[in-house]
Order: sequence, then C-alpha cells, then structure tokens
Amino acid sequence: MLRGFEALIDCKGEGGVFKIGYGHAVGQVSITGFDIHNAIGNAENDGYAGGVDATNVKRISVLSSTFTNCTGREAGAIAVRSSKGAGENNIRNLQNLTIRDSARSSSIPRVAGGAGSISLSYDSDYNNNHNNNMLSNIQISNSSGGRHTNEGGAAGSISLSYSGYNNNNNSNRLSNIQISNSSGGSHTSGGGAAGSISLSYKSNYNSNHNSNMLSNIQISNSSGGSHTSGGGAAGSISLSYDSTWNSNHNSNMLSNIQISNS
Repeated sequence: MLRGFEALIDCKGEGGVFKIGYGHAVGQVSITGFDIHNAIGNAENDGYAGGVDATNVKRISVLSSTFTNCTGREAGAIAVRSSKGAGENNIRNLQNLTIRDSARSSSIPRVAGGAGSISLSYDSDYNNNHNNNMLSNIQISNSSGGRHTNEGGAAGSISLSYSGYNNNNNSNRLSNIQISNSSGGSHTSGGGAAGSISLSYKSNYNSNHNSNMLSNIQISNSSGGSHTSGGGAAGSISLSYDSTWNSNHNSNMLSNIQISNS
C-alpha cells in the first residue's frame, strides 16, 4: 500500500507520479491519500497518465486522492491497462477522488480508449473476461479528451474500453459521480468521443453477458467531440458494442441520471 496521508506532490509539469507494472506483472497495489499537482505522462518519460500510470496490475485501488492539472497520452489523471494475455479476472477500484483541470494530450493513445481524466482499458491478445471495475464518489471538473485520436473512445472524462477476441462477463459499476465542463476528443476516427463517459466493447468474436450499471450520475456542460467519423459522439454518455459475431445478453442499467447543457 502507498499511503500519502494527504501528501502534496507537485511535479511542476516535469514528470509523472506513480508508474506501476511496466516490465513485470504486479499482483496488488493500493494508492490512497495523495494530493497530486501538475503531473504529466508523455513520450519523454514514457508515460501515459500524469497521476497513476499502471499496466498489467491484477488488482489496483486508487482511493481518497486529488489530481489537479494533470495530463497524459492516454488519460490525464489515471490510466490502467491490461494487455498481452492479462485481460482476465482483474479488479479496478476507484473511490473518493477529485480531479480538476485534467486532459488527454494530443498524441494517439496505445489502445481504443483514452479520456481526459480516467482510462481503464483491456486489450489482451486473446480474452478480456471476468473483470470488475468499480468507480464511486468521484468529482471531475474541466476535463478534455484531447485531439487527433484514433479508434474512438476519447471520452471527455471517463473511458472504459475492451478490445480483444472475446469480451465476456465483465462488470462495470459507476455510482455517485459528478462531472462538469467535460468535452470529448475532437478530430477522431472510429467514433465514441463522448462528452463525459464512454463504455465500449470491440471484439473479433463475442461480447456477451456484460453488466454496466450507472447510478446517481450528475453531468453539466458536456459536449461530444466534433469532426468525428464512425458515429457515437454523444454529448454525455456512450455505450457501444462492436462485435464480429455476437453481442448478446448484455445488461445496461442507468438510474438517477441528471444531465444539463449537453
């Protein structure tokens, strides 16, 4: 566990903070109690998010932290990726976060996805199955999905994306989330540049038995990306399935959603 006790970290635009799992798989990581400012993940530091930049971590929790003025090639504050056969039975737990003035930079991300603040992506060579993503009590303001993306999904604030042979039996739960002044990525291809939240499944075979639950979501001043192709540039929320064979028995439940100026 990495416990900050409200520790202030100011990177002054010269680097990122937490880089986890590169070069070897990690079983479990918990990050809590940090106040991160002016962090950047770019080509110079081989980073993809300014705050938390993780790949192939089986279980990761980011709790009770603040991110201000963070940028990254995949997400401004938090980017967690599962790839190369590590796309199954993962847990991502993000709770009690405040994210301000966050942006995805103008470079092309590694995967179909990317977002202004939080990107959780699964692009295993084979299957992305039985993953559990829990996001709750998150406040995001002034978040941008950037420009010149590809493969779609450059959401203004939050992106959860699956891209593989099969994407089955995954659970995504988003609750008690407040987003204001959020804009989806512009000049994209592939669509899906939602203004605030994007959940996308793209598979060569099947995307079945997935569960998406969004509750108690408040969104204000949200705009979808302009100059897109492929559709899906929703002003606030986009849920999409693009499978070569089947997209069956998926459950999408949205409750207590308030949207204004979208």
